Amino acid sequence: MRRDRGRRRPAAPGRAWGKRNGYTIRRVFRENLSGYKAGVKRPDFDEAVQALLDGESDCLWVYDSSRYSRKGAGDVLKILDSSGKRLYFYLNRLDTEVPADRMRIVAEAEQAREYSRLLSEKVRDTKAVDRDAGKWLGACLSNRQPACVS
Repeated sequence: MRRDRGRRRPAAPGRAWGKRNGYTIRRVFRENLSGYKAGVKRPDFDEAVQALLDGESDCLWVYDSSRYSRKGAGDVLKILDSSGKRLYFYLNRLDTEVPADRMRIVAEAEQAREYSRLLSEKVRDTKAVDRDAGKWLGACLSNRQPACVS
């Protein structure tokens, strides 16, 4: 329950920002999926970006640039290179309508990608150490009860 409340919270400042800037909120997209892992389908993300690229939306407000994508600059460049398409990153206070922000937006996208790459490497290394120490790394199943290390 608490996790769901936390996911809804970022919509409030987005709605307020939209109202202050003369936008009508046509849809709120939410997801809690990896923006880094290859093969993870992000239908809400894809739909939001496509709506912007197709002109169905004028602007896409994003709570934090690292929540937009963790696949690097490519995901923001397709918006930056499309005339009249606006991305606004709330926590970072970055706006594609501000020319000086463009380089920072690309840098933030690359930083998010690198953070995820390093985090994945740390998790892999930790799991390898635990596995070598004989610790169980899987889930405890109700029908088959392996010895679980907590």
